[in-house]
Amino acid sequence: MVHPIRHRGPEVQKHLAILRARDVLVRTRTKLTNHVRGTVKSVGGRIQKCSTESFARTASVQIPADLREVMRPLLEVIQELNERIRAFDRRSRRRSQHTTRRRGDSNRSKESVR
Repeated sequence: MVHPIRHRGPEVQKHLAILRARDVLVRTRTKLTNHVRGTVKSVGGRIQKCSTESFARTASVQIPADLREVMRPLLEVIQELNERIRAFDRRSRRRSQHTTRRRGDSNRSKESVR
């Protein structure tokens, strides 16, 4: 016998959508970062190791002068992605704190019933 399926509730669907959207932003930022590094490397330059959060700032001064104008829009997009990813992180953190508080409240009320 096949058991009936139970669909996720709207809140869970919303949270999954947030996580998936954040994942797309992170993958896009990684592709752009790798593209900038590869382009700079192809002309003999090098961008030192750094976090993805600080990449745009670090790379902007290490990109060879003849590539700066071409790479500037990509660095701006990477910086914008950093800000949007941080916004998703804050939103996710608030949601998990809210969920934890609600679970904590329900546990307390169960204990008081006992």
